[in-house]
Amino acid sequence: QLSFGIVLGELVPNKMRGPIVTIVFLSSLPFAVFGPVIARSLFNNTSSKWRWSYFMGDILGAASLVLYYFFYHPPTYSQLHVQGKTRWQMTKDLDFVGIFLYVSGCVLFLIGLSWGGVAHPWASAATLCTLLIGLALMVSFVVY
Repeated sequence: QLSFGIVLGELVPNKMRGPIVTIVFLSSLPFAVFGPVIARSLFNNTSSKWRWSYFMGDILGAASLVLYYFFYHPPTYSQLHVQGKTRWQMTKDLDFVGIFLYVSGCVLFLIGLSWGGVAHPWASAATLCTLLIGLALMVSFVVY
């Protein structure tokens, strides 16, 4: 159900995307308003009580999966990439050094932020080293 944005992006022209997204969001409005009433009636009138809310989610998820399988056919690789390059050529064109510098810098910096004051003191070597090495890697990515 969370993939509707991806599906709408492929199926709806850019000009109509705003109104269609609005209609999709408005379709959930009755459930947001009347959800507690429906839940109370399920609780009072079924033998499974509150479990029906999860059963309904499973049923709707299975129905969505079946509908996706039969009706959603995303564009193929050749339809999306009309430059004439193969997958191997596009993989060779990736900047692996830049990806490594950026991702490792972000990960180390965020680990340092999450460790600071929680797992380690802010002035500890573990926190400062991860923060500084992460910053250095991000700066080297920009320079690279």
